[in-house]
Formats: sequence, structure tokens, C-alpha cells
Amino acid sequence: MAHMFNQTTGRVAVGDCEDMGFLCATLYLAAGFDVALVLAPSHVALLIWLPEYANANYYWDILDGRGEGWIWVEATGEDNPLGWTPPDFTDGNWEAYTITSVISNIKYAPQNPQEDEDVTVSASIAPESGQVSQAILKYSIDGGAYSTLPMTLQGSLYKATIPGQPTGTEVEFFISTMDTDGNYSESGKISYTVGGQGILDIPGFPFESIIMGLIVGVAVLYFLVRKRPVLP
Repeated sequence: MAHMFNQTTGRVAVGDCEDMGFLCATLYLAAGFDVALVLAPSHVALLIWLPEYANANYYWDILDGRGEGWIWVEATGEDNPLGWTPPDFTDGNWEAYTITSVISNIKYAPQNPQEDEDVTVSASIAPESGQVSQAILKYSIDGGAYSTLPMTLQGSLYKATIPGQPTGTEVEFFISTMDTDGNYSESGKISYTVGGQGILDIPGFPFESIIMGLIVGVAVLYFLVRKRPVLP
């Protein structure tokens, strides 16, 4: 991550494992992933919940009720592929603190919709407090005004269906939610083109999500570790 930052901005990213781990965790959080901050002896890393990822060497169960499916993410190592837990930490001698998004696990199907094919959007919503009082899918067609659709709880996921569109139409959508205590949350924007390859904006970390993630995530992460000095 630091090397990509240097190459694309022409500036040097300076930080130890703690600094880069916090930044990486907030970016994943802003992108809608569930994140756990890892505090290991003399090191900081993170886990993300991605059980469908096929190339991890370990799938961790951190006793949060989900079972195995957390994979390791290194923010400072040059040669650490996603999901690869370094040998020094495969003994599990570390602590993990989960930090979850209010709106996460956003998916749409089919991934490459064709002409007049409806698209179903689903997401997990975990309110900050209380219960979910409102979940809304907002979508626009070719950059026009946003239309709204109520999302309904089906099993453990909230879902809504965007009507089919002509070939070549660009559809952009995001999710907003409010809980019974009045807390409002909004996801990043996702877009796809009918009859073409879908484009997921979240992994590209849209500017709005980065700012919100940095404000919220860094505050939470700092609170978690401020009393626990960690060596670089």
C-alpha cells in the first residue's frame, strides 16, 4: 500500500506497522468490509472477513460467532499476499478487535446484467444502536436524479431490486439506513453498465467514503490502542 501511495502521488508515505495498519483498516472499513485490528507481540496488522477468498493460508476464527473466515492483511510487508498469515503469527498468540461497518457485504446480482434484466442488491446492516428503522436503496440512471426503493429484510440480508434497463445504460446506486435512535449511515457508491462489465466503486475507495472512514475509523482505532504501546 505504501509503495502504491509513493508511485501514484510522488510523495513518500512514512509510518510503522501501527500507522499503516490503522490507515489500511480504515480504508477497508470505508470500503464496506468488516475489519478486525490485530495486536500481536511487537506488531500491528489486521484481518478482514472474507471467507469466500480462496488463496489464504489460514482462515481464522476469532470467536465472534461467525467461525473461520477472517483472513490476514499486512499493511507494511512488501511480499505478503492477501490472506497470508506470516509464520511468526500462525500460533494465534495475538488479540483481535472487530470493527464492523454499519452497511457491509454489499452485492448485486447478476454481476453483468443484460438488457431488461432486473438487478437485486443485497447488504448486511448492523445499526450503531437500537434497531434498523429504515433501509433505502437509491439509484440513478445515466447520471440522472436518484430514485428510491425500500429494502426489505430477507433472512439476514436487506434486499431491493433495480428494474431492468436498456443495453448501455449506466446505473449507480448506494444504500442509506437509519436506526431507531436516529443514527444515519450511507454506503459508498457502486455502478454497473447494462450489457457490459460491472464496475464496483467501493474497492476503489471513493473520496467520500475515505473521508468518512478516516474520521470514524481512526478515532475508533486510536481509542482501542491508546493505552497499549506497540513497537514498530
